[in-house]
Amino acid sequence: MGTNVSVWKCKCGAHLKAVTTTDEGQAPVSLQAACPRCGHEQTLTANQILSVSEEKTLVSDSTDPESVPGGD
Repeated sequence: MGTNVSVWKCKCGAHLKAVTTTDEGQAPVSLQAACPRCGHEQTLTANQILSVSEEKTLVSDSTDPESVPGGD
């Protein structure tokens, strides 16, 4: 059994993380992971979805000058 982590940005702006498993003896299938904030679905290929969560610190907006030290 393998454990996989997928991350993506939902259409509502939430940064999401899904933890899935894939069994070596079974062919993976398409599963739907729903955003906990808005319910929009993302297709994942796995045998089982263990969790889907919103991540608050996955990505910082490096295009924002306020987020870069000395980027006044």
